[in-house]
Parts: sequence; C-alpha cells; structure tokens
Amino acid sequence: MIKAPGTIASYSRFLFALFSACGILAVLLLSSCGSNSDAVIVVSSEPIMYLYAEQYNSQHQGANIEVHYNSNPVDYRNKRQVMPDILIQPNPAGTYQMQWFQPLSVRLPQETYPQLAAQYSEVSEKRLLPLAFSLPIMVWHGDQPGAELPLTLGINQLAEMNTRKPGEGDLEYVQFLPIWNPAFLHWHLRSRGIHLNFQEEGVPSWNKDELMREVSMLQDWTQEQAGTAAQIERFQEHYLYAPYYALLRQERVGYYAADLQEYASLPAQLKEDLDFAWFGSEGHIPVLSVLYAAIPVESRHKKEAQQFLQWLISPETQKELMEYTLEQELPDFGFFGRLSANSTVNEEEIPRLFPQLQGKSPVSSRLIFPPPMPYYWQELERDVIAPFLLDSILEDPPPQHDELQQRINNWLAQQPKD
Repeated sequence: MIKAPGTIASYSRFLFALFSACGILAVLLLSSCGSNSDAVIVVSSEPIMYLYAEQYNSQHQGANIEVHYNSNPVDYRNKRQVMPDILIQPNPAGTYQMQWFQPLSVRLPQETYPQLAAQYSEVSEKRLLPLAFSLPIMVWHGDQPGAELPLTLGINQLAEMNTRKPGEGDLEYVQFLPIWNPAFLHWHLRSRGIHLNFQEEGVPSWNKDELMREVSMLQDWTQEQAGTAAQIERFQEHYLYAPYYALLRQERVGYYAADLQEYASLPAQLKEDLDFAWFGSEGHIPVLSVLYAAIPVESRHKKEAQQFLQWLISPETQKELMEYTLEQELPDFGFFGRLSANSTVNEEEIPRLFPQLQGKSPVSSRLIFPPPMPYYWQELERDVIAPFLLDSILEDPPPQHDELQQRINNWLAQQPKD
C-alpha cells in the first residue's frame, strides 16, 4: 500500500510555526500577564493579534484590549476558564451553531467581498464577522512553464503540460501527485463544487455519489500521470525526504500544492526562483477557510468589543497594521497572515507591501467561499476525512462512502459535548 508522504508538508509547517513563534515572542513579552475586569478579553488563534491589540491600545485613550492565545478559542464553551469578549479564529461555528454569538452592529466596508458580505448579513445573521482568508496555490521552479500559465492552474492543465509521463522503469521525476499534500484533496473537491460540510451535527451536506465519482477521477488521474502504485511507492521512498521547495529545484517534482499563508511566510531565500499560480478548476479558486471574529452572548463588554472590531476591519487600519508588522521585521504576511476580506486591501495594499503578490490579486467572481464550518472541522478533516480520501485514491479496492460516515460518527462520539 502506498503511504502519502508527510515530509514535504510537515517540514514546511514546522518552519512556518518556528518563524512565527520566534518573531512574535518579543510582542508576547510586552503583553500583560494578568486579566482585570475592565479589560476587553480577545481570545485568538492568531499570535499576531498581540501586535494588533498593542496598536489599538496605543491609539485609543483608555482602551484596554487584552489578548489570550488559544489554538481553538471556542474551547471556552467546554473549559470555562477565560470568558472572552471576542473570539478570533477560523470557523468558530457552523451555520447551526450561531446562537452562541451576539448579533453585531459592525458595518462592513463597501469593498468587502460580496460573497462574504452576504454571508455576514444572511447566513450568520451578523454574528460572524469575516476578517481574512487564504487561498491554495500551485508552486513551481523557474525552469517550469511560468509566464504563459493562466492565473489559475488545476489538474487538467497539469495533465496537458505533462511531457514526462511514466514509463515502465523506476521514476526519477513526477510532475505532480494529489496525495503529496492531503489537504489538496479537499481543495480540489471544493473547486469542483463539492463542499464537505454538515447541514446539522453529523449529517453530511454533500452528495455522496458526486463525491465518490470525483475521488475515482483523482485515482484514475494519479495512475495515468504518475504510474503504477508500485512505481509511485518506490519514488516516494527514494526521494520524498526533502521539503517541497528543495524537490522543485532538484527537478524531482514539477509542481506542488501549498497554502498561500504558509508559502508567503517562508524566508525569502527558500522561495528564490519559485513562482506560483492560484489553484483552481475551470477558473474557480476555492477559499481554504475564513478567519472570523465573533462576540459570545456572555460577553461583559459588548459595546467596547464592537468598537474594536469596527476599527479592525477598516482598510486604513489594515494598511497601518501590515506596515507596522513589516517595521517590526515579523514574518507574518498580509493581514493576519492571510488575504483581507476587503478586496481593495488585496488589490492595492498587499501587492505594494508584498511584491510576491504583484499582478496576482484574485478576481472576486472567481472565489468560492465556504460556509461557516463547525469549530472542530479542521481536526475532523485532518483526522478522518483526509485519511479516507487518501485511502480512496491509494487502495484497491477503495473504501465505500458508508465507511466515511462511520468514521465521522465514531470521531464525533469521542468529542466533548457542547
């Protein structure tokens, strides 16, 4: 059985975490260690929030924004340790969990992406405020076709460009494999209009026949473009010991699917001679996840919390925060390490401050934004759905959809109850 490589993605995640942690340490040391009843408590999964709060407090007399880090801020519902006034994290709640949060009076800027504006007012009923998002990219070395590539690049275009298809012997080069980054499988499905989500707890909203048909297509594509299972397994054992940017330079692989947030935060020397296009299908780009802010109904400082959020979503504020981040020589890219929910910020300010994005601003109409997802969705994707999708591509015969439902049910049964 072929095993999906972990070294390419995990090595990059390690570097991303290392540089971010080291860069933000100085800010953490300046933060208050204690809490007081007058402070507006922000619990965030984003370390850069310490820097943003410091700026707000310095600009607003009497302001007292206090930040606490938590990789999953909505944990407060189970642990009850710190009662937050604001949560900032990707996907704090699914559409059926909105009652946890206070409706907001925060006014969105006109330049907010229309899909996010509609989601804010209609889907979440103004309970989830969109702040930022990331996109998937296809990365290649400068020797690969570059300037003539379209703004979006998908597996159909890769197949058309693949001039080094497998022969009968051992492989020394593979253009691309969907299994190299397990998250890519979710990205591809979303680009094809298949959204893995729940309509209510544990009840899939996707069409199982469409899902399995698309997974079968990925299995066929993998065999046609990269060779037999035995060839792929030997190639991975021999060569996939290095991070993807090294393999691209060595011409062991042609393209690699990555998260813009992770890629952009790598040191410049690791990205030398690399380029990228947005990953997509038929011109559609799947948004990976949206970073939201929300105010729990139990918040004791709702007015002050909303004032802070109104400041945070201002295009001028975001411009100042990104400039200040660069002045502090921190590695975080863009706004919260992502693209902004404000299209003008992405089209004007981010390319000015981060030249790697010049000429690559995503077109609003091409973006496919996911609905709000349950707070545990990232773990569910990683621990349950991604392994199932990998098994479906790598195993013969592949597992049936009923097994996916059983795996999901077993995983949910082990989670704390809200």
